[in-house]
Amino acid sequence: MAFDSNDKKDQFVMDVPFTSLQTQDGCLVSSVQEGYWFLNEVAVNKSAHNLSAILHINGELDLSALDRSLKAIIKRHAPLRTIFYWSMNTLLQKQIQMDTDFQISGLCSKCEIIHPSATLEKLINSNVNESFDLGNGPLYRFKLYKIGKNSYKFLIVFHHIIADFHSINIFI
Repeated sequence: MAFDSNDKKDQFVMDVPFTSLQTQDGCLVSSVQEGYWFLNEVAVNKSAHNLSAILHINGELDLSALDRSLKAIIKRHAPLRTIFYWSMNTLLQKQIQMDTDFQISGLCSKCEIIHPSATLEKLINSNVNESFDLGNGPLYRFKLYKIGKNSYKFLIVFHHIIADFHSINIFI
């Protein structure tokens, strides 16, 4: 930015030309996304950049409403439909189209109650530590665990390439 002394003190003139990030094949990625992609490729622990949150839900749960809500969020927010791939030596991102009746895995209407907390902890850790396929997606995971008659743990996992902790807080 450059200050134009002929104008008011608070007015600035932009000297940076606008460049479209859209290519014929997809959109260019940010340097941060490229960094996360590279780290994901070289990491021994491919889940190192998974972000997760667990919500404890008490009371009757309308699974149909939860399913519809998650689907609406995914359809509305492009990062949740994004995959990453190489084309002509350039890392690109592309939003994939979702079928109108796609399934949210991890939600079950007749889940068995998980009793021992050690079993629940193992299941949660397994889902949190499962890696994502950045080239095929999806780069999110939802899992509902029934821990009592009307008591649930709802796990949300995103790859850091499409979300950050601020995004998760907004999502919740």
